[in-house]
Amino acid sequence: MKKINISFSLIKKHSSVVVIATAIVVILAIIAGRAVGDKPVEQTSVGFQPSVQLLEAKDYKQNFHKISANGTVESLQQIDIKSETSGKITRMNIKVGDNVEANEVLMVVDQSNASATLTSAQGVLAQAQASYEKLLSGATEESVQVAKDSIASAQQSLDSQYNGGINTLNDSYIKMYNAYSVVGSIQKEYFSGNDQEGLTVRLEKDYGIYESMNDSKALIDSAKASGKQSDINIAISQTVSSLNETLNALTVIRGICDSTSYQFKVSSVEKTSLDNQKALISSILTNVTALQQNIASSKLSLQKVENQLNAITAPPTQPDIDLAEAQILAARGQLQAAETAYRNTSIKAPFNGVISSLFVKSGELISAGQKVTSVVNNGKGLQIKVFVSSEDLLFIAIGTAVEIGNKKASGVVTNFSSSVDADTRNAEVDIIVTDSENSGLIIGQNVSVNILGNDDSVANAYILPLQSVKLTSDGKSIVYILDANQRAQEINVTIGEVNGENIEVIDGLFDDAEIISNAYDITTNQKVQISKDGNN
Repeated sequence: MKKINISFSLIKKHSSVVVIATAIVVILAIIAGRAVGDKPVEQTSVGFQPSVQLLEAKDYKQNFHKISANGTVESLQQIDIKSETSGKITRMNIKVGDNVEANEVLMVVDQSNASATLTSAQGVLAQAQASYEKLLSGATEESVQVAKDSIASAQQSLDSQYNGGINTLNDSYIKMYNAYSVVGSIQKEYFSGNDQEGLTVRLEKDYGIYESMNDSKALIDSAKASGKQSDINIAISQTVSSLNETLNALTVIRGICDSTSYQFKVSSVEKTSLDNQKALISSILTNVTALQQNIASSKLSLQKVENQLNAITAPPTQPDIDLAEAQILAARGQLQAAETAYRNTSIKAPFNGVISSLFVKSGELISAGQKVTSVVNNGKGLQIKVFVSSEDLLFIAIGTAVEIGNKKASGVVTNFSSSVDADTRNAEVDIIVTDSENSGLIIGQNVSVNILGNDDSVANAYILPLQSVKLTSDGKSIVYILDANQRAQEINVTIGEVNGENIEVIDGLFDDAEIISNAYDITTNQKVQISKDGNN
């Protein structure tokens, strides 16, 4: 789909070329329709077998983004080379008067930052690719075993909490019973008779401690007998409640002992005994509460490692795969940007020539877009100035190859504007004719050019000779290949632009295909001979 959009953008920019190309397509379609109408669809009889030449599709594969433009041939006097990056010049390889060759490194701008960024981008891409592969391959046996070992350890810790919990609960019940007994002994000596209700009666009536203690005892015995974690959890909760009630009752009764009516009825030793019971119950309550919290924490730990095992053994989801692929694409984009930035630190000669001027020196700080040197062509130099859109400018770099006048001459991009004209929204691109003496071009001549910009997305397009693609009256575009019996079989293809004697095939063809060079001399299922000398 991307190549079709490119064709449309080129059509919008070069309407005159489109009109001519459209006319050619229409004419060819009419001719093809007549040819198909005059010939039978299949030829099965053994008669004349035409001799054909085969073309290998892979030889016509396109690996560039073709940008068509028109320009005027000019005399080449001198090319000003500008830096595409900022920094300090760390190496100067030229001086005025030096002869240089195309792509020779003239000077180098400090590469430390660009090199570090490039290394980092390479690492990010490698990491993204490794994560993607790991996602698809799933967990390793080692990681699964580690997760299982963690689960076993967490389960053992939880079991240990529960096993120790029964002893803690039994001890808690004993301490509560002892505290109750201490209160009872004090009651017998000082709080009998008609003064007020006995302490144990008050404990049972106002606080329900005795009943609560009995409930705790029953639940503890049940949990001990069953060994079930659920029963132990219930017993722990009841014991915490009973301990709180006991501690509250002891506090109230200790206060009664200090009241005006009873402070002389209880000895200091007995008051101290009550205080000790309060401290002991408080300590036991802390232990049981800690047991409760430790069990909850151990459960969470066990659940966590179980979730980890489930996560690493579960197959990857499509959203996870999409995210991993997106991370790879983003990393590749960063790497491409880093590679471009690194290449820009080496300022190269665009063509063979002589250094005529040098505007900077080694160690000097320069900025992007600054003119650094000039190169004069050795002979009769010719150049072409064209204008391209801001979208197409993204595919162009210094040194990009150019086809001139239907491939009759060739050139390279030597310079281009880093900004677009506010009115036309186009940018100037300078092209040098690499073999001006044999190009046949003359100064002032208007020529069409195809700038072969770098673009991996068009790698499946093919630029074939026009006669190798038949355009039928029913709107189909076909090429012919041979089957095992040397009979012509058609392949439906999708075409793009028609440019001169060539036509672009953007879908339906494959690299291994060997196609018949002249489709209009052939019909489907016709038996042919392969020309050994390349002539039909």
